[in-house]
Amino acid sequence: MKIILAALPLSLAALAGAHKHSSGHSSHRYRHHRASGVLQASSGTTTCIVDESGVGQDSTPKIMDAFTKCQKNAKRAGPSAGDADTYPPPLRQIVLNGNYLVKSLLYTPMLYNVEIELTGTRKFLHISEIAMGSVLNMVLSPVTYSDDIAYWSKPTTDTHGDGSYELYYQNVTTFFFLQGEKIWLHGSPTSKTSKAEKQSTFNGNGQKWWDQFVKDKKAGNLHGIESTEYARPILLTIGNAKNVRVEYINFLNGPFWNIFITHSKQVTMSNINIDAVSKSDSLPYNTDGVDTYNSDDVTLLDFNVNNADDCVSLKPNSTNVEVGRVNCNGSHGISVGSLGQYVDSYDIWESCIEWVGHIHQVENVYIHDISMSNAQAGARIKAWPDRNGTAKDAGGGSGYVKNITFQNFVNKNVDEPLLITSCYMNSNEYCTKFPSKMTVSDVHYINVTGTSSGKYKDVVALLDCSKECTGITAIGTHLSLPTPSTPPVYNCHNVDSEKQLDFHCTELLLESTKIPNDQQRRTAGPGLAPGSLPFIELTN
Repeated sequence: MKIILAALPLSLAALAGAHKHSSGHSSHRYRHHRASGVLQASSGTTTCIVDESGVGQDSTPKIMDAFTKCQKNAKRAGPSAGDADTYPPPLRQIVLNGNYLVKSLLYTPMLYNVEIELTGTRKFLHISEIAMGSVLNMVLSPVTYSDDIAYWSKPTTDTHGDGSYELYYQNVTTFFFLQGEKIWLHGSPTSKTSKAEKQSTFNGNGQKWWDQFVKDKKAGNLHGIESTEYARPILLTIGNAKNVRVEYINFLNGPFWNIFITHSKQVTMSNINIDAVSKSDSLPYNTDGVDTYNSDDVTLLDFNVNNADDCVSLKPNSTNVEVGRVNCNGSHGISVGSLGQYVDSYDIWESCIEWVGHIHQVENVYIHDISMSNAQAGARIKAWPDRNGTAKDAGGGSGYVKNITFQNFVNKNVDEPLLITSCYMNSNEYCTKFPSKMTVSDVHYINVTGTSSGKYKDVVALLDCSKECTGITAIGTHLSLPTPSTPPVYNCHNVDSEKQLDFHCTELLLESTKIPNDQQRRTAGPGLAPGSLPFIELTN
């Protein structure tokens, strides 16, 4: 690895100013606070350029060496005049402008005031290089995780251990854990118009994982479920982090979730492409685009997501979240939840919680300008019922969903454009006996339009609440069926009032509502019977 001194080629002061602009929506009372600037230019910038390793060799040691040598500022100076949030020089810059095969865990130290530049393009390997390096693929992306399932599927809590790093929540693990404060991870702006496999890409080699997962699932093997003994890693996890910006990055073929933001604050991601599409008949299970958990002040803008699970999933204690200008295809919708899965937890998804976890105020959740195509659901809220038994991960958690706005949400061939379910992963009969402990209130639909797929005949919406949902409003709703002359049906259960809805609710009689479960697209988890409500997934 080369360590050189160089001046930054970009104007980071301009970046800091751009990062602070208002979200700009004025048609509703919710206002989102955007994170402060990320980096400040410095004439004394230290740059760590990561050299490529030999063909088939693990690049992790060189990448980790760069993270260590360019970890943080050599000294801390006061903030610039007029902006208490700008970053003190000198800046550290880590440059990955080649092609890197990652065969072991990437777990960064606590970074501070660091720029990470991922600007390599895909490389076609010569057949002799493939044979010599035992590389299975003809193409090497800028960052390619090896497809050694036996190695990566072993969870580890050792930050330098073998396997993928264990994150505990829902048994998830990760290839790459990024932590620290004032971090700017970016690719090349031209990657926004490139195909995902070409430039500034994290490639998870997911096809091999998806094929093996389906094979083991059919055989009833342990590898066919998500467990503490078998893991499918996440491409990128941002954790224990504050004031982070990620932009112009492509995420290709993640074995599991693509991006996970956990225990972090003031995170902005923009101009992101996510592609997880199987080339075989094996479904790419659990390939969520972005998941957030226990994080505050998160902004997700200008995404293109092509996958087979949640486009975006806002999991417990995700607060002050803006999701905007997102194109989703083939997904399970933009989901609030699932919530209430764990019996000893108190889940919230609302406006603002202080960093120490105390409730501060209730506002500022905004999902807007969404294009949802060929999906199971559009605007979606999902909660688990109470549990029946001693399992700690089969529902029974309590909490609430409060103050959520879905605005300018266009559906194209979506099974159920509007969905609130408090019977996630279970049957109606079960949920009648063991209703959810979660409460839902102040959910606002503004200009939700488009077409349903007709999957559930004339039903375009299901608002099903175990406890009474309050403060549900809708204006500008215009949803149609594939046969435009057929009037759409909006099914509701335990919605307190229709007065602020611009559609008529048909009261849902759960015991008589038996919606067929499509096993090809909706599969119940191990030990769980398929539910009679739609949108059952393997896990969330």
